[in-house]
Amino acid sequence: MEDQALLERITLNPYVMMGKPVIKGDRLTVEVSLNLLAHGATTTDILDEYNGLKLEDIQACLLFAGDSLSGTDFMPLIMGKAWSRFVQGAFCRKARFRNLNTLFFHFLNYNY
Repeated sequence: MEDQALLERITLNPYVMMGKPVIKGDRLTVEVSLNLLAHGATTTDILDEYNGLKLEDIQACLLFAGDSLSGTDFMPLIMGKAWSRFVQGAFCRKARFRNLNTLFFHFLNYNY
């Protein structure tokens, strides 16, 4: 089955399950489906438990989750030498930062 046809099996409705993505015609959320798989349930287990569910519905949940993450950028939180020098440096001790965002902004613009 093509990606678009699979994704049409997932629906978002603010009046159903508080707007979470669900399998069309069911109240089983994508989140619950993925958690079941993550905790060791097989597709057969899920299909046996939820009458009317099809294998394509579970595949649609996986595709939806993958597509949801595809446009997301992740920034690793690594404390390297430059960050340590910045935090321990005189600049940081003299300055007062309202929150971590301003601290990080100054770190990015700090000349070493």
